Amino acid sequence: MNLIFGGLLIIVIISAGWLTILPMRHIGLSERTATSFVIGAVALPFVLFLLRSITHLPIFGETTSAYVLVILLVILSIILFWITRPWRNLSMQAIRTSLKTPLGTQILIAAISCTIIVFYYQVVQGLQKPIFGWDEYSFWLYAAKLIYLNHGSTTVMLHDAYNTYPLGFPFLVALAYQFTGGIHIVTAKWLSAILTTFMLIAMFSLLRRLGVKSLFALLAIAVTVWGSRIFLWYNFLAFGEMSYVDTYVLGVFYLSAWFYTKEQKDLLIAGLLLGLTCFLRVDGIYITLFTLVLFLLCVPHKERKKLLKGHFVVPFAALLLPPIIIWEGFKIFFHAHGWTTRINLTELSFRLQPSFLQIMWQAIWHTISNVTIYPIMVVLVCLLLFQIVYRTRAITFLTLLSITQIVYLFVAYLTVFSRFEAMHASSMDRYLLRIDPLIAVAFIFLIGLTPPRNKDNAKENNNRAYPTHR
Repeated sequence: MNLIFGGLLIIVIISAGWLTILPMRHIGLSERTATSFVIGAVALPFVLFLLRSITHLPIFGETTSAYVLVILLVILSIILFWITRPWRNLSMQAIRTSLKTPLGTQILIAAISCTIIVFYYQVVQGLQKPIFGWDEYSFWLYAAKLIYLNHGSTTVMLHDAYNTYPLGFPFLVALAYQFTGGIHIVTAKWLSAILTTFMLIAMFSLLRRLGVKSLFALLAIAVTVWGSRIFLWYNFLAFGEMSYVDTYVLGVFYLSAWFYTKEQKDLLIAGLLLGLTCFLRVDGIYITLFTLVLFLLCVPHKERKKLLKGHFVVPFAALLLPPIIIWEGFKIFFHAHGWTTRINLTELSFRLQPSFLQIMWQAIWHTISNVTIYPIMVVLVCLLLFQIVYRTRAITFLTLLSITQIVYLFVAYLTVFSRFEAMHASSMDRYLLRIDPLIAVAFIFLIGLTPPRNKDNAKENNNRAYPTHR
């Protein structure tokens, strides 16, 4: 029975995202479905958060309004899919094309697929074992439990020291509890693996739309899932970090896709995803800000002027800003200030001493240089070296963004974290999860997409990159 209601939950989440990107007619069925799930997994909790804040209705638990809400969500999802009838656009062309693939390529695809299957085998094994993480119970599952038991209360966490942590993932877990019949740890743990799966499907489908062959698109998935051991571990732990990673990187992928397609609709989807990330992570607004700044810096000057005009900025801002404004307004209204910088100027002056900076950098370097834990860093080094001899704007953007994430974490350890956490670069491997898929896709752009011969052809062909040869 739980499987049936779990399936209904997945349908409801997909429909929430589907409705959001309904006007985006340029993407295919598999990409639309997978992207819809990632969007819906944040957008639906955000809507429920708003619903509860405005109406104070008991939306979770054994209450009449909670049951009515579940029934209503299922009915509306069915109606939406019946009206849009996505199966009408289902084509057998992809299957026919795959049958014509050369035998050697088919063997390589099978080999790469096996590595992905092994990854998921280990994820499932991990989900069945009593493996727990401290932050699971110190915030994520604790918050989800309180929200569920208090019928969806949005203020129940205000007493907690981490009351500035966004409630996106806890609300998603509470919704899963509502559909599956109560609090169960395994339910929460499965959400991370399912969300990551849909993100990987969306990544694969997006790469295929850009002209990347199936072999290389699958390789992008393999490099992502095996790029670090941490990526495996945190897919069978109920951490909001994976929810953030999956949403953020998909938003960045759509920004990167624009360099090849010049479709402003790709940027609108990116804006929606990046805005929603601010309802998932406490520093999501800062990461979104420098991501967009880097993107604009990588955009050609003429194109940048077009993007900064009102006819595009207004709808982009309308998708990006609401989650940011509403969540920040919520914190201000309820005086939430639990997770802020814990150092003063005296402490900062001490940390800026060369001896402390050396210790902190050594801890960071120990993490990013440990290829037994983080083998994908070797790929990042290769991408940096290729910037000297050959680059495209999309590859440059993803490479610079990955490096900027490391620099950002250095600044965060220096100015926000406790002295002990800074000296040990505490949890940095977890925070670096968000660059694994970015490095993988940049690598596939490098080896799997053939740029046009000259810049004039690049401007004429929307499916190619703007080359920036040195």
